[in-house]
Parts: sequence; C-alpha cells; structure tokens
Amino acid sequence: MADIAATNSNSHSTGLKVMAMAAMGVVYFLSYFQRVAIPGPIFNDIQNDLQAPAAAVTALSALFFYIYAGMQLLVGLAADRYGGRRTLLVGGVLMVAGSFLFPLAHSLPLLYAARAVTGLGASFIFLSFIKEVDTLWHPRHFVLFWGLIAGIGNSGGLAATAPFRWLADAVTWRHALLAVAALSAVALVAAGLTLRRLGDAPAAPPRPLWQPLLGILRNRRSRPLIILSLIVFPVFFVVQVTLGGKFLTDFCGVNARTASLILMLMIGTTAGVSMLAEPLQRLAGQRRKLVSIVGVGLGLAATVAMVWGARTQAPAGLFLACFVLLAACTGIAPPAFSTIMKEVNDPAVVSQSIAVVNCGAYVGMAVLSNFVGVVLDRYADQAVTTAAGTVYPGAAYGAIFVVLAGLMLVALVTVLFVGETGGKGRIDYNSKNS
Repeated sequence: MADIAATNSNSHSTGLKVMAMAAMGVVYFLSYFQRVAIPGPIFNDIQNDLQAPAAAVTALSALFFYIYAGMQLLVGLAADRYGGRRTLLVGGVLMVAGSFLFPLAHSLPLLYAARAVTGLGASFIFLSFIKEVDTLWHPRHFVLFWGLIAGIGNSGGLAATAPFRWLADAVTWRHALLAVAALSAVALVAAGLTLRRLGDAPAAPPRPLWQPLLGILRNRRSRPLIILSLIVFPVFFVVQVTLGGKFLTDFCGVNARTASLILMLMIGTTAGVSMLAEPLQRLAGQRRKLVSIVGVGLGLAATVAMVWGARTQAPAGLFLACFVLLAACTGIAPPAFSTIMKEVNDPAVVSQSIAVVNCGAYVGMAVLSNFVGVVLDRYADQAVTTAAGTVYPGAAYGAIFVVLAGLMLVALVTVLFVGETGGKGRIDYNSKNS
C-alpha cells in the first residue's frame, strides 16, 4: 500500500499538485465560512429579521451539521471509489446553489431548505480534499497537510467572524452573503479548470459500504476516537459559532463588533495551533496520545473556568482567556485524533476512517446546537427584549457551560483509553505488536 501511495504521489509534477491543492483550498475555505457565518455573528440580525425564537435560529446551524454528519460515510465511500477531485466538484456545485438561495429566502422554511442544500454540498469538500492529499502525496506528509488544511478551514472561519460582521453592517447580511456566494461560484470554476489538468483520479474497485465501515467500527482502537469526536470539536464549535457571540453581547455586555473580534481571535488561535500539528507531534516523539491528553486537558480547564466565571459574574477578560484556551485545545487534539484514526485502520479506506470521525463531530455539533437553543428558550421568561435583540440571563449560559464542562471531563477520561501508535501505520503497528 505504501508503494501504491508513493507511485500516485509521483505521477504529477510538484507544481501541478501544489496548484491543485491551492484550488481545492479556496473551495474549502469558503465551505468553512458557510459553517461559521450562520448564525454566528448575524444571530441577532436573523432573529430580528424573522422574529424567530432562539431555537429556530440555532436550528439553522444544527440542520447544517445533521446533514453534514449524515453524509460523511457516503462521501467517504464515494471519495475512495471515484476520487476526491470528482466528489469535490459535485459538492461544490450544491454548496454554491445553497449559498445563493439562503440570502434570497425570506421565511424560515425557505431558509432551512437553502441551509440544507448548502450543508449537503459542503459535506463533500473536506473528505474530498483529504482523499486527494492521500492520492497525490506520500503518506509521511499526511500530518503536515492535515495541519495546512485545518489552517485553511479556520481561516475561512476567521473571515466569517469580524470581517463578515463588518461587511454585514455595511451592506446588510443578505447582500454580504450574496457576495460570498458569487465568490464561491468563481472559486469553483477555477478549481474545476485546475483539477482537469490532473486527469482522471485513480478509481478503486467497488466495495460494499458495510465492509470497510464495519471493519472500522469493530476495531477496538477506533472506538475511543469516535467518542472523542462526539465531544471535543463540538464543544469548541458550539461556543465559537452557535453561542459565543450571543453570550458575549448578553452576559459580558460587549457590542457585536467586539464580540466578533473575540471570536476571530478564538478561531485564529485554532488555525495557528493546527498548522503546528506536525512539529508539535514531532516534538512529542510522535506520541499522539500524549498530544491528545494535553489538548483535552486544556479544553477541560477552559470549560470549568467558564462555569466559575458565569456563576461569579466574572469580567469579559476571563472568558476571552477561556475561549482562547478552548481554541488551543481544538488546534492540538483533533489533528492527533484523526491521524491516529488513519493509522489504526486500513490505509485503503482512509477517507472512510476519517469520515467516521467527521460524522461523530458533526452529530455532536448538531445536538449541542439544538441543546443551546432549547436551554435559551427555557429561560425566555427571564429574558429582556431590547432594540439589539433578546438578552438572555446569565443562569441560562451557566447551565450550558456546566454541560460543556461535564462533556470535556468525559473526553479526558476517554482519551486515556486511546492506543499509542508512535507514528506507525496499521501494518507496521500490528507487526510490531504481534
């Protein structure tokens, strides 16, 4: 298998491969923007525009994630079977269509429909990108490119915070999203033209969906990683996207622009730390379990401090520190989780092994997004309506933070059961331990 990977990685010039990576990177940047932008910094805009309860607004985020999660296993199968460049373009067309439809919709059902199409298309992009990394480059470069891809995605998330808020203030949120949709269409056309130069992707022989999937699920080394995928990234994402901006304006009293700057710093921290994934793991002697424990420990410390801060009416500075710490956790731990998942499973189904982790992460995001909306609405009788939007009481946010801290405690216990691969793939690892 390593010989096949090496052959594939040498079949194109380095310049062409870099161009292809850049083209796919721009599409992934914009798909990640779509994840973060809605409701994100425009939570109050959407709520006021449609006079909708909090649960209806957070459902826009949850719907995206449910569809994204549900598609991961099918996208993994398709990417392994047909090649990532084909599946990326198919998904890109759907994502662009949904991106145009969303700002043109003026009712909740239409917004949900547009969001569903966007989520369906975006669900193809990441795994397609990962599959092409596996096809075009030698396996030893996987962690390096994982960090770069994470950095690209988080940069898209950065654009969806303060810059998007500023653009929405200048031209309205609907016009801002239409501009992003137009940019996405241009990027997809450019990616299509670039990927055509690579020719047809090598196709794998068809396999039943259940065969590799059951192999992954039956692998005892996969199971702790699946549990971790349900918790760690979802906790970060629900704070950064669904809850963070609203909490900062309601509880800390900062304005929407300042809140978006804090969220921008948060995702910028994740992007920077993610791009250091390869040197961090090398510094740890390829002990990916150790890296995972450190990352999850930071996340637990952040969420526990958030609980304390909510109960003691702590100033905004404490929550800024907690948000940055949680962002660092996300930059450290998930790249290690995914790399271990790849190493402990069959290298012939790399997209599907990563798809299982991705599926868990987006199920977790969707459930937590729904949970946040339900909790806020349960405190609606204590909320205050202002010109800027509905302000929820501190007790609502404190209840949410208690649950997030409990989940991170479960994650810390779970990570202790993760197997250490020492940077070895499945074949080398098994032979070493046989």
